[in-house]
Amino acid sequence: MPSMASSARWSLVPPDDPLYADLVPAKDRKTYAATVREAPGLWVSTVDEGSAAAGHLERGDYVTAVAGRPVANEFEVCEAVRAHRGETVRVDGRYLGSAARYDTRPG
Repeated sequence: MPSMASSARWSLVPPDDPLYADLVPAKDRKTYAATVREAPGLWVSTVDEGSAAAGHLERGDYVTAVAGRPVANEFEVCEAVRAHRGETVRVDGRYLGSAARYDTRPG
């Protein structure tokens, strides 16, 4: 779980995690399946209120890169966040196949 501040967090799960069924409505799973094949990444499973990601990322979003670095696991997300602590970083993702970008400042 990447820590965005000491008590504010967002958590991610891999694309094949059983939580996937809870994160993506059944009607949207075909669209997301294509997204997952196209771009490795992680599902956003929770975003704590007060975290740097709050208001930008939501449960069910799919994160593909942090600070311009592709991410395929939580370790890569943590490394990207750690390398830019205190700076504004871009989080790239997808929602129903559409590209999305968010700027956030890790604590």
